Amino acid sequence: MKPITIAVITDTHYGAGSPIAARRSDIADILLKRAVSRLNRLVRPDVTLLPGDILDNGDAPDAENRLLLLRKILDELESPYLAVPGNHDGSPDQFYRVFKRPSDIEEISGVRFLPFLDPEKPGYNARRRSEDIARFAAARHNFDGPVVSLQHVCLFPPGKTEAPYNYTNADEIITAMKQSGTTLSVSGHYHRGTENTREGGVTFVNAPAICETPFQFITLKIDSGGIITQRHQLAMPPELGLI
Repeated sequence: MKPITIAVITDTHYGAGSPIAARRSDIADILLKRAVSRLNRLVRPDVTLLPGDILDNGDAPDAENRLLLLRKILDELESPYLAVPGNHDGSPDQFYRVFKRPSDIEEISGVRFLPFLDPEKPGYNARRRSEDIARFAAARHNFDGPVVSLQHVCLFPPGKTEAPYNYTNADEIITAMKQSGTTLSVSGHYHRGTENTREGGVTFVNAPAICETPFQFITLKIDSGGIITQRHQLAMPPELGLI
């Protein structure tokens, strides 16, 4: 298969300022612009994914204006991009007045992407509807390329990572993913990010938040040899003495 490079930028949390000191909501637009510039100049991904929490407070009076500003930055990407809202982004209707609402199955560069918008559950978890779980089989029908699940909340085989969030019906979702030969699951939400987990042929990725030092995004290269993940940080390494 032709190698595919996917960039993932998550949890920008753009806002006037966050009560959480580590969350640099106030400079999130600058961080996003720098990430976009680096992707265009050095990485040149085939597609860029944004797994939500683009805003820090989607219910704020200026939320839609902030979304518009971030969309303007993202429109500078030389790759196509897909965005799903997170639990901080306010109403999905407001979110998709600004961003393009993706189809149930988006095919880009020979990959089928399944963007999910799942109901939130207590403890910052989520649950996937049965009709959405059925989309895995639909995506695989008459298609032998990679299939990628995109959602905000972490999705992992229960007990396999340190992330404290998951889907209340994760086992049911993952069974459907294995049966359909899903290649990859991409999430945000847990700001530290995790090491990849692999089970039943599916690779589960939780990307780190770009809003917290060292301000990271990731790239995923899919080829016949598997999936290679690389973290990219916007903060200068302290040993360079440039800060």
